[in-house]
Amino acid sequence: MKTFDTPAIVLAGLFLTVSATSASAATIDYVLSGFATGDYTVLGDPTAVAQDFDDIHFRFVFAGDLPGADVGGDDIVPIDSGRLRVDGVTGHLVLPATEIFGVDPLDGEAAFGRVGMSGFVPTVRFGGPGLDGYDGSTSVARTPVRADFMKPFRVRVDGETVQVTIDDFTHAHFAAFAVPEPTSWALMTVGFLGAGATLRRRRALAA
Repeated sequence: MKTFDTPAIVLAGLFLTVSATSASAATIDYVLSGFATGDYTVLGDPTAVAQDFDDIHFRFVFAGDLPGADVGGDDIVPIDSGRLRVDGVTGHLVLPATEIFGVDPLDGEAAFGRVGMSGFVPTVRFGGPGLDGYDGSTSVARTPVRADFMKPFRVRVDGETVQVTIDDFTHAHFAAFAVPEPTSWALMTVGFLGAGATLRRRRALAA
């Protein structure tokens, strides 16, 4: 019965190797979190007035396509979508078609922004020693950063568009996660199931 041990192990390894090789990232999620102070206004309501907020936890998630493009000598990643979570409520960021992750050419810090006639114009700039040399194309562990919001942004919440201005963003952290394609998740699941079935069969035959 022991003659089945080696083939079973080889098959299990093959399942996992094929699955892991196929699990290439299609997108990357950038997460910027911290405590924000500023104000917001509900647009489209002529009676709306700006409302202040102070030291509220904000969590931004930007989804970027891979691979990035190269514009003006700076590595950039086009941003597909973004969302903001505040006190358990999630809204979708209203992003321009040219929103990207890139590097601010003035100070070399990572930033979200857009491509204009004069090149890359940052709207949110962040950086720190832990991000030196980071080009936005790979995963990075949660890292303390400085963050400056240089312009207001808009977010859709419950059918309304809200314009948010952040004056101060403290205790900021940045992280990035490579996200496998849905087909890669399926292959990984099949791989683990196949490996488990093979090993169970080996144990049954050995008994």
